[in-house]
Formats: sequence, C-alpha cells, structure tokens
Amino acid sequence: MSKKFQAPLISQIGAELRSKNLKPVYFFYGKDGYEIERTTGSIKKYLEPELADESDVGVFGGGSTSIEQLLDFCETYSFVSEKRLAIVKNFNLLKFDGRKYNKQLISYFTNPAGHTTLILQYDDATFPDKEPYKTLASLGYVYVARTPNFDDLVNRVEGTAKNAAKRIDKHNAELLVSLVGDDRLIIEMQVEKLIEYAGDKTEITVDMIKRSVAPTKQFTIFDLVDKVLAKDKPAALRLLDKVMNQGEPALLILFHLNRQFAMVINIRELLSEGKSDYEASAELGIQKWQLDKLKPAARNFAHTELAEVYAALLRADIALKTGDTDEKTIMFTAINEILI
Repeated sequence: MSKKFQAPLISQIGAELRSKNLKPVYFFYGKDGYEIERTTGSIKKYLEPELADESDVGVFGGGSTSIEQLLDFCETYSFVSEKRLAIVKNFNLLKFDGRKYNKQLISYFTNPAGHTTLILQYDDATFPDKEPYKTLASLGYVYVARTPNFDDLVNRVEGTAKNAAKRIDKHNAELLVSLVGDDRLIIEMQVEKLIEYAGDKTEITVDMIKRSVAPTKQFTIFDLVDKVLAKDKPAALRLLDKVMNQGEPALLILFHLNRQFAMVINIRELLSEGKSDYEASAELGIQKWQLDKLKPAARNFAHTELAEVYAALLRADIALKTGDTDEKTIMFTAINEILI
C-alpha cells in the first residue's frame, strides 16, 4: 500500500470542516509537523462549542499510553459534554504489536464512538504499510502533511485572506511569499498584519504589501535564534542588528530565545535520563525533527552555561520592561553575555 496509496493532503481538512464534514478518526503523518499541530488545533477549535469540560480533551503520549487506556477514554461518555476529543502524539510509539491489539484497534476504527473524535499523530514521513494503518487508509482517515512548496504557500496566503473576507491577487500573494520566505508561522503573522492594515478595504494591494511587509526572507528571528544556539556569535550579532532594523520587537526576540533555551534544557535532562529520541519527543510534545534540530545545542551548552544564559535573558527582560536603555543596546548586551 505504501507505493500505491496516495493520502490526501492535510490542508484540505479546513475546507471539510467549513462544510461541517468532521470525521471520527484522523491519522496524520508526514514531514510537516507544524501543519499537523495547526490542523489538530483547528479541529479542537471546531469542537470547542461541544466540549464543555477540560476533562473531555485527552492528550496522550504514544510512549506512555496503552491501547486499553486510549480506547477506554474514547468509548466512555462524558457527563457534561456532547463530545470528547482524544489526541495521541507520537502514535508510532504506542505498543500494540500482536493480533490482540491490532484486532482491538481495527474494531474501533471500523466502528468508532460517535461522541469522540480521535486524532493520531504519527511521527514519520512514510506511511506504514501494515495493519492497523491499512484499515485507516481504506476508511479515508489518513492525511499526509508534506513540506509545502511555493505554490502551496501562495494558496495558503489566498485562503487566509479569503477566510477574513479579504481578496489578494495571486501575483500579490506570490510577492508576499517571495518577501517573507517559506516559514509558515511568519507568513501567517504577515497576512494577519495585512488584514488588520487593510481595515475596511476588501482587497490587499501591492502597495499595502510594500508598506507593511519587510523583506524577511533572509533575516528572521528564527535565523537569529539558530545562530545563537549554534554559538556563532559574529553571525548572531549581525542578524540581531538586521532583525531589529526590520522592526522586530526586542521582547518578541527575547520570547523566542527563552522558549528555545527552555526546550534545550528539557532535552538535556530527558536524554541524560536515558530516554530515546522518540520518548523525549513524546514527553515534550514536539516532533522528532524538532528534537533533532535542538540536540546539537543541548550538547554544545553545558549546565553552567545554560544557567548564565537564563541570567542574561532575565537581566534583558527586566531592563526592557523597567529601564530607559536603548532596546538594541540591551539585546546586544544579552547576546554578548550568552555567547562569551
């Protein structure tokens, strides 16, 4: 099945939800972890009116969940909500080898609980050519999240604008993607900014794009954070200057640095405890490719260095919120203290 089976793209789920076509089971796989998380969030938001209590949203880690626990949650009725939502991260870590567990899963997939939506996130780019996955595919529950190409990103821009009752010409959408680059989070932020900038006007024009969107393709906060994690001080300082000249707020830069270093510390601790990459990913709630990207930083920064990093970030945070010092000076000082 892996050679012949062509899973539909996960991006079509948005249109399905707008048509009120909600499936009882979703199986997501592919390289684009961001799109998997984004779509999972969209399904959760769609269900929110029928989820009256937090206890009716179950998030399970594949490495720490049994089939019995998962199916018990899915099949049990809620006392207060009309629906339940079960999300399994790293489903590939769930231990269900053997006929007994395959039979249980296949039985559920073919006759799922009507009151529960089950989302299975599979951390692999290749569809597994075996049961119970073949059954999922035959029932139309499988979607692939492949890395988007340029045309996909242009379509995303047009679709986001349309959902906000705005129109953007295809050539202008192409211009926006060319300026911003292929980071989907940055693209969405820029489109949202343009929608707000347009105000009562129904069309996003080329002039709006040129005025509102800085050319961020080469210089983004994420590029800066990558250089800091790689301990490339000269490049980090150059990118900090460019990013701040593009108007990125110092507190936003600080937020991303804090978030990534917090993840680095957690990765160090989990791997030192003997956790496998898949187990660590599941526990942190991230995709394995994200873990792979941060592992070099976990090796490069010693515990003492990470303590100094947090001290420098805290000083910068306090200075930005309470002091009169120039923002750029504060951030340059922080990077110099992090990368001694």
